[in-house]
Amino acid sequence: MITKRKKSITASLPPGMASDISTITQDSLDALLKIKEQGGLILGHHPEDGRSICLKLGPYGGYLQWGDDGVDGTSTHTLPREFRSIKKSDTENLDKKESDDYLADTIGLSFQKAIQYVGLPRTVCLMGDLPIIASLGPYGPYLKYNNTFMTMKPKDGDVLTIDADIASQLVTERIINQKSKFGAGVLAEIGEKDGNMITVKQGRFGEYINWMKINAKLPRDYLDDPSKLPFEEAWSLIEEKAATKPGKNSRKKKIPNIDIPPAPKRPMSSYFIFCAAKRSDLATKFSSLGGASKELSRLWSKLSDDDKKVYIEMATTAKSAYELKKA
Repeated sequence: MITKRKKSITASLPPGMASDISTITQDSLDALLKIKEQGGLILGHHPEDGRSICLKLGPYGGYLQWGDDGVDGTSTHTLPREFRSIKKSDTENLDKKESDDYLADTIGLSFQKAIQYVGLPRTVCLMGDLPIIASLGPYGPYLKYNNTFMTMKPKDGDVLTIDADIASQLVTERIINQKSKFGAGVLAEIGEKDGNMITVKQGRFGEYINWMKINAKLPRDYLDDPSKLPFEEAWSLIEEKAATKPGKNSRKKKIPNIDIPPAPKRPMSSYFIFCAAKRSDLATKFSSLGGASKELSRLWSKLSDDDKKVYIEMATTAKSAYELKKA
């Protein structure tokens, strides 16, 4: 009797688990594989429309899906970093290990929280007839105002519950005032060195120190208020970063100075020779370059093979001259 071998299950290890070995336990691995095996974990059904809210696992960890696979209107939603990794469960009841309740407890995400997260992005309030939007992105919670994004710090509050007063204050301080005070993306100016300003900027992967073309990582102690970074410490980090970059004495192959003549100009095709000859005649008839180009294309398509022959011969002669000069 031939027994069919059970298909093995594989799941990507979320970045949070890979970077924190303490989260890798038998329980967390079992939960990870269980969710992968059943194509996600249904946390419940949304009270407004009855659609399912399902926790799924992707290459970057956990995320929520509101609605069923392949159905119009189904959307996916980012989760905060703390919910992207499978956590160690406090549940000790081994009899529950096959249940969805056990998996939900292992993840640590309640259904009520999931309802709030699928409701993002949300409009917190209006300021000057423009909305302040609160939402979650790949790099964490943020506020958006007038097409400008502002990362929310832990001290700023929860993206789900932040109110109009705090949101308006943060937008005024970090978007409106900062735009007028500094250049785009600049969070703070630390001081000037050799005629160039040392600044703290907001980048794709977080805040960093910049001086000329040298970038250094901003220490964690100053993430909440980059303006408190001492000038001496900032310059020390810049110097340290500059020392790690390849300098003049790096092992690079020296290229000898050889006088190489410039390459000859590539010849025109038969069509472009035709266009050059006829363009001046059409310049007075068409006010735009697009109109003249369309007319030239139309005229070329109407030419007979005999009429095109003269331009083809000119292009062939020009190509031969080009090849000779290039050689």
